[in-house]
Amino acid sequence: MLEEGRAGSIPFTPQMIGSHWSRQVQVDVVAANFQSREVLVGECRWGADTIDRAVVRALVKQKVPLLRADLPDAGQGWTTHFALFARARFTSAARKDARRHTIVLFDAARLDQEPG
Repeated sequence: MLEEGRAGSIPFTPQMIGSHWSRQVQVDVVAANFQSREVLVGECRWGADTIDRAVVRALVKQKVPLLRADLPDAGQGWTTHFALFARARFTSAARKDARRHTIVLFDAARLDQEPG
């Protein structure tokens, strides 16, 4: 993620990269820049199943609001970015929803490439 930020593949350069667990939500990938108040929230699916739009919707409508509540100032003033990481492919419906929400999609082939 740090290299992706430096290469401009994601909209900011993270200061912190990790996962997030709280009583309300578990998020696979969180990258944050506390100075610019930006956070990338990512979901990983490493099974063989194709990723459908339900995964996209769960990220946007369920996980992100719960994670934002755990940010400083309950997420007020923070810009949220989205990412999905998958070994398998994404359905066309998932890709369409991802474009609508400006979600960066990382499949196995993209993860094997150099950032940028």
